[in-house]
Amino acid sequence: MKETGQFFSLIRAEDFQKGFLYHLDFADQGLRMSPGYAQGPRVFYSEPFDSLKKGTAWQRTLLSADIPANAWIKLSWLASDNTVIRTPQGYQAYMDYMQTPGLSMEERERVLTPLFQQSAVNARDFLLNAQGRYLFLRVEMFGFDEYPPFLRQIRVYFDVPSLLQYLPEIYSMDSGSSDFLKRYLGIFQSLWMDMEQSIDQIPRLFDPDVAPYPFLLWISSWMAVHNPQFWQEDKLRRLLKKIPLLYKIKGTRRSIGEIVELYTGESCYIVEPHEAGELAAGAGHLYGAEMDPFTFLVFVNENQLPGEKERAELKWLVDSFKPAHTEARLIFLRSHIHLGSHSYLGINSFLIQPGPFKLDGSAAFGALDLAVLGKSIDKEEIVHEEYEV
Repeated sequence: MKETGQFFSLIRAEDFQKGFLYHLDFADQGLRMSPGYAQGPRVFYSEPFDSLKKGTAWQRTLLSADIPANAWIKLSWLASDNTVIRTPQGYQAYMDYMQTPGLSMEERERVLTPLFQQSAVNARDFLLNAQGRYLFLRVEMFGFDEYPPFLRQIRVYFDVPSLLQYLPEIYSMDSGSSDFLKRYLGIFQSLWMDMEQSIDQIPRLFDPDVAPYPFLLWISSWMAVHNPQFWQEDKLRRLLKKIPLLYKIKGTRRSIGEIVELYTGESCYIVEPHEAGELAAGAGHLYGAEMDPFTFLVFVNENQLPGEKERAELKWLVDSFKPAHTEARLIFLRSHIHLGSHSYLGINSFLIQPGPFKLDGSAAFGALDLAVLGKSIDKEEIVHEEYEV
């Protein structure tokens, strides 16, 4: 049984901006108080919600909000079959009056506040008792700049079929008692609707793109991800989408390259024994590790992994995806020149405009092609510059 009815939601910036905001701003995916305003109301008036049917029953309101202590959010509402209100200038359409140029907030409040006679303070889920084609909302927020309230979403349900229809007809015969019973059953109906909505949302908990972060950690345990808390959230989501494929190609060069790129955010460089060729004998000096038929090297930019925990985790990942009976050695490339260390043209160094060069501050060389690690330098940056080692 699904009795969800219809609803309107205020959740996006344009939803709130269609109404009237006074000392309230939409920022960080929600409505918050404008800073630096210490007195007077902070109010939002929504544009009218149109159900397209006269006498519509507006039944339930949900607020998604953070309300600290000593702060409050007051929601008031008005239902009517038309959008015309009485003003000192005569009868005007509601939104036309709200947008009247030169009209002060005090004048607006003087006319509109008496219309909104029903309200709820700090209520995140409550039942309405309003009828009319249009529904108007007024939101007033109060708090301190250090701990302000924050409103993410307002959802209003209407035309939700009542559970009263499933009871014997005798319960609907008296209009007064049936109206009370309908609203009383609405309490349990709202709990039932929330339960059904939670069940409908279960597939989202298994989708790496939209699952909440705690569920990402839970899914990671299913996928045998080691220490998922070391992964940045966006990288962990990409890993969980790709990991079935990575397990299929586990033990290949491609799998190692992809898992390293997912973890560090940059491509790595892999050197296998056959690629070293005649230089394999001197690999201890060139690559920092001796090369044998069962050893390969993985070069990674050291700036991507500043901590020892992250480097240890990367080593574990590479060892997990390497071929059996092989040894993987991680080499972290520095982003600056250090003679006698790892400088690889096109990987962590680039040729730039020749310039003066000094060694130990005394011996001068002519124009040399300098290798600057980590970035390419424009010609303007090196004119009349001297580089010392």
